[in-house]
Amino acid sequence: MTFSTGAKGIIIFAADGAHGFSDAQIAGLDAITAVLTPVMDTYGQQHLARAIANRCFEVMSDAVDSNGGEILKFMGDGVLALFPGDGSQVGRLRACRQAIAAAQASHGFASQAKLPVHFGIGIHYGEVLYGNVGARTRIDFTVLGQSVNIASRVESFCDRLKHSVLVSDAVAQAAAMPTLHVATEQPKGTDTPMALHSAASS
Repeated sequence: MTFSTGAKGIIIFAADGAHGFSDAQIAGLDAITAVLTPVMDTYGQQHLARAIANRCFEVMSDAVDSNGGEILKFMGDGVLALFPGDGSQVGRLRACRQAIAAAQASHGFASQAKLPVHFGIGIHYGEVLYGNVGARTRIDFTVLGQSVNIASRVESFCDRLKHSVLVSDAVAQAAAMPTLHVATEQPKGTDTPMALHSAASS
């Protein structure tokens, strides 16, 4: 079997007859192999994807936990994490630096684990609403607000701007650490353009 990745697989058929397989049976087994190959290929890709996705979440969780943050939600192949501040200047500085450190650590952990995936991280600082939301039969604890939306929009620029970590201007100012101005973009759903920065090592 030749899979879509170029990898090879082998199916072994055994016969208990004295003369083995007939020519017609061998032709039938060849047909079976042709049918099974894409099925096995799909199964193998799904198994690999699940293993890699789970490992990515572990890497992200380790990075967030070790830098004082909290993962609130896994959303498909995305992660929503919160780094709380107390509203003071020192609290803002600490929360933003912790978020940046976690983002950089996640890429470092992913590199050490040799994960064959690339991902972007967007960071924004602002006020959010949090609590239980949902219906009577399905309650979810989460955060809501424009700040959450902006963080998601910042992340969406990572691929096009070729930066693994992007932070909003609010984070760059609050963190008071070296950053590089990358671009000024207008995130979807906002009224004004926003300066985007990269952390010094991203």
